[in-house]
Amino acid sequence: MPILALPFALPEYAAPTVPIPAASVQTLCDSVAKHLGDLVARPGSTAGLIAGQAATLAHVAALDDAGQEYSLMDSFEQLMANENAWLTLATAYTGLLDLARPAVVALDAVCGAVGGLRAFCRAEGLQVAPGYLDAHNRAAARFYGVTPLSADVAFGAALSNLGKVTVSGPGAGTFAVGASEAAAYGNAPLSLVNAGSSATGASSGTYRVTYSLYDVAGNLVTGATVSATIAGGTLVGAGVALGVAGIAVTGITVVSGGNASDVLACTAALLRAVSY
Repeated sequence: MPILALPFALPEYAAPTVPIPAASVQTLCDSVAKHLGDLVARPGSTAGLIAGQAATLAHVAALDDAGQEYSLMDSFEQLMANENAWLTLATAYTGLLDLARPAVVALDAVCGAVGGLRAFCRAEGLQVAPGYLDAHNRAAARFYGVTPLSADVAFGAALSNLGKVTVSGPGAGTFAVGASEAAAYGNAPLSLVNAGSSATGASSGTYRVTYSLYDVAGNLVTGATVSATIAGGTLVGAGVALGVAGIAVTGITVVSGGNASDVLACTAALLRAVSY
């Protein structure tokens, strides 16, 4: 059996008498992700993090089922104690993920009636934040009985350039691949934006984006396409939402229009911002 790296005992879990609401699971997962994000950022003041601890524990206390509250409260309080002990220390990202282990293990256990958090998210159509997925999967790798989360139940990180095309003339251009989502992360909403430098904005043009995504079963799908038109005068940083989500861009073709020196990039946004 894997050896726990942190010196704390995992609490006993009481069997909930009713299913935990999907909205409560999303709120608690987002709250843990927010804690991890603030720890990574190491804000100069800890006031926001301390206030966030109170808000997170209030979410647990608000659960209607006593079994759910009992199963989660000790574990979430342990997360807060771990945070407070580590606030003044410099540590690697994996060390910060370990702080959340009691909370993520408890959430997985509370969803045990349907096979754990992964099965719960699939059944309810939920997606967790990238930071929560990292913490959960690190716990799954080090603690027996926790099923890893797959990319289809997590949304992707925000990326400023999955790929860009530099227009060489009307209907022509050269594509350059950019970053892609980490292998464990899921789809992120895609947009096409003006990444050029002209003060007067981009010229009108229609573009076809070829991208990859995970389907609802977690299977990788490649070669999907979507087209979008950039209006003339679109300023740098502005653009259009493509109405699709994906993990990588493998091509951007100039279908029509555009002007030499126009540069269009495909970006990824967070599905939602996380909060305490």
